[in-house]
Amino acid sequence: MFADSGDGKIKIANLDGSGVRSFVTAVTPCPDVAAAMPGMVAAVAGWASRPTGLAVDVQAGLLFFTDWLGGYAADERAPSYEALPRGELDIGSMLDRAKEDCGGASRGPSIYSAPLDGSSTAQIVPSGLEKPWGIAVDALSRKVYWTDHGTKKVQRANYDGTAVEDLVTDGLSEPRGIAVDPGAGKMYWADALNGSRILKANLDGSIVEPIVQLTEFATPDGVALDLARGKVYWTEAYLRHIKRANLDGSDVEKVLHVSRDSLPSGIFIDSLAGKIYWSDGKANKIQRVSLDGSEPEDVVTLEGMMGQPWGVVVVDAPIQF
Repeated sequence: MFADSGDGKIKIANLDGSGVRSFVTAVTPCPDVAAAMPGMVAAVAGWASRPTGLAVDVQAGLLFFTDWLGGYAADERAPSYEALPRGELDIGSMLDRAKEDCGGASRGPSIYSAPLDGSSTAQIVPSGLEKPWGIAVDALSRKVYWTDHGTKKVQRANYDGTAVEDLVTDGLSEPRGIAVDPGAGKMYWADALNGSRILKANLDGSIVEPIVQLTEFATPDGVALDLARGKVYWTEAYLRHIKRANLDGSDVEKVLHVSRDSLPSGIFIDSLAGKIYWSDGKANKIQRVSLDGSEPEDVVTLEGMMGQPWGVVVVDAPIQF
């Protein structure tokens, strides 16, 4: 399962990359826009919604995702949109018109949940956000954690969106990916831009510790944990690295240096299978490699200019819808 920011959808695929299909979306495309210019529907959806982080609680049957544009709801759509004669407007003007007609219904930056049958979405945190990015779940206490690199905060809430708490509010430049270790009561996240680093703290936000200091241009993005082996992994978008370290930040290793035309973003560790999955927002791919950095392979390649994957998870349960 992965978040495709390019067309505003959460998608699923088999582990061999086959069967790619849309799963849930925060966007309900304006029907009049679709009728007037069907080729622009993906662009309109991509403008209206940017799902990024993705986390799943299999036992609860729920997925959670961040969306820093938020989509718009069916009952909020602007009703009037006259069909445009083909050739009358260029692409940019068409998209501007679509924004004008649908933009007033935008929900804004949000945290969403959805059941694992893909039947619906719920906007659980609809306000107080600017650019929510990474997301993680604590299945033990039924809490969802996220970073917001607009407000420069790490926050959490109950699964239903109640009891929103600010956990870390000082000293962050651009918090991105996040992962939690409920058993140890710890969370880990990446902070990009000024003084790129990997940090950890208690789940209540206390005792914040930078555990890995990175080079200025590393731009760490996704974060994932392999608790069975005591490792924290992260992607470095602009240096095109996948790295790991012990949970205390020691023994930093470069696992993989990906190709030049790449931008490694979200990351997930399938500890049982011994695989690292990551998204590439530039090559528009979901890829994987063995934990020792061998056997890299493309799993999913998204066609067209709208593909832009970020969050990725392997769901260890059948999904039916």
